[in-house]
Amino acid sequence: MNLRINICIGILGLLVSNMLPGQDAQNAPITAIAFVDEFPGRKDQYYNNWNRGEIHFTNGQKASNCLLRYHSRKDDLLWLRESDFKTGIVIKESIAAFKIITEAGDSLHFVQYGDTSGLQHHSIFLEVLAEGKLSFYCHRKVTYLKTSDDFVKRYQYYLRKDGLMHEVRFKKRAILTNFSEDEKKKLRQIMLENHLKFKNEYELAAGFEKFSEH
Repeated sequence: MNLRINICIGILGLLVSNMLPGQDAQNAPITAIAFVDEFPGRKDQYYNNWNRGEIHFTNGQKASNCLLRYHSRKDDLLWLRESDFKTGIVIKESIAAFKIITEAGDSLHFVQYGDTSGLQHHSIFLEVLAEGKLSFYCHRKVTYLKTSDDFVKRYQYYLRKDGLMHEVRFKKRAILTNFSEDEKKKLRQIMLENHLKFKNEYELAAGFEKFSEH
């Protein structure tokens, strides 16, 4: 019984709030559970270093100026509590979206998406590459290969068109199958005129955004 109580206290001890002294009183509390790093020192299991960012919760509240890191292998958002430098996994069900600002000043925007493509419904985080009439997303999944002790990128792309989400392979021909002949012509023309390449995800995203403007 005592062991069980101690375990519960250990878990609840990391159900933490970021409403520390001096912070904006409107900053929403963050609920997280303890994070245990199974591969200490292996940065390739993460998508970014510790960076400032903000979390948008499903209840409409927001937590700003947090130290965040996206764990690609676990598909979890990590939060570093600066009062004691403990790392927690933010409860996924509470997150609608989050944004991370990298050292280079780039903004990484992620949204939660309910994936129903498999036998079971599960939620995943998708990086937003383009938003508009055409929206383009990427699931930055990383898989650990025990035989080679390597982390391998298994990125999966999604295209939202006409209100429907399509899982797509990152190949020009596979992507174009989601468009009518007129739309294909229009997209090819946009890519050509703006010197954009289908094989570069960021250039393709820029082409989708220009497509949405017309």
